[in-house]
Amino acid sequence: MTNGKYIFLSNLTDFAIIKINGRDVYLNKDTAESKEINDKNYIAVYKGQGYKAKLTVKEEKASDEGGFYSGTLEITNDKMKVIFKVHGDAGC
Repeated sequence: MTNGKYIFLSNLTDFAIIKINGRDVYLNKDTAESKEINDKNYIAVYKGQGYKAKLTVKEEKASDEGGFYSGTLEITNDKMKVIFKVHGDAGC
């Protein structure tokens, strides 16, 4: 799995999709493990189909209805664990 290509997509409220080597893996948000650390940092955890995705992000720059974020995405299952540096925009 570590040599493949990945895409992570989430609405940050209730679901996420990981595309692993061309296959969509659907995940549901685990609200018990997800938490806001403070007004600029949060952890979102998604689980499903034997995978867990833990997104840890920090707001780098705020805008009117969103901002630019950076952090890490940790994807695990019973056979592997990979961590990626991530960044992206969020907003309405």
